[in-house]
Amino acid sequence: MKPRHKRAAIIAGGLAALGIAAYLVLNAFQSNLVFFFSPTQVFAGEAPKNRAFRIGGLVKEGTVKRDNLTVAFVVTDTAREVPASCRTCSRRAKAW
Repeated sequence: MKPRHKRAAIIAGGLAALGIAAYLVLNAFQSNLVFFFSPTQVFAGEAPKNRAFRIGGLVKEGTVKRDNLTVAFVVTDTAREVPASCRTCSRRAKAW
């Protein structure tokens, strides 16, 4: 094989490997991206029902309740309100 053909083969192989790597990365992102759902979207049934998801909006004033490591509150987007809760790690809970 001539040096010119070798170089072309290496470049073609590198581009193919780069394309495959880009495809795998984008495919992983598509299935694992974390989206925020608004309370209106939650009520419309757009949020996943069988797993945890992130909700975006404002915490309604006066609704934050702490119980050991669980924090419960109400999230609003000014159109709808959704009760939410989360568990914190003990290190973070001590900082409060």
